[in-house]
Amino acid sequence: MVKSVKVSLMILALVLILLAVVPAFVGATPVPVGNPDTECANNVFNFGIVKYECPSGIENGSMGGSYDINVSWNACTSANWTADPAVGGVLVKAATLYEVYIGGTSGVVYGIDDVNNQGKPITHDISHITFCGNETPVVPEFGMIIGIVTILGALVAFMIIRRK
Repeated sequence: MVKSVKVSLMILALVLILLAVVPAFVGATPVPVGNPDTECANNVFNFGIVKYECPSGIENGSMGGSYDINVSWNACTSANWTADPAVGGVLVKAATLYEVYIGGTSGVVYGIDDVNNQGKPITHDISHITFCGNETPVVPEFGMIIGIVTILGALVAFMIIRRK
């Protein structure tokens, strides 16, 4: 009888550990090139919020619903923006060039100055603006609590088995 209890507790501990670890890997898919997450990760931000294409508006973004971001275009040569809550950074793409601006709750971004083949200064119009975040997105509290309780339960079951 004692041996079957040990085996049952060991199986329970393994199941609890799997329940705590496996959900973190389910549904992970590669992020396509050019979306806000990729652009922001390539510029040392944690995640992409949303990308606005000039002058049409939002192109895509998974976190756009969590932020209130407004962009006012000035013929694609500049744009005023506001964000609530604050964003970590703003990427501006013009031609093949990028500029990284410090985030916050508001700002102005401009086309990018360059030199053409004849050595003359030119300014490229903005093709799109990508808003990035530096903080980890909010995880619902119940998920973290369940994970902690699961791991603690597995550890207690393991210690009971080891003790006997």
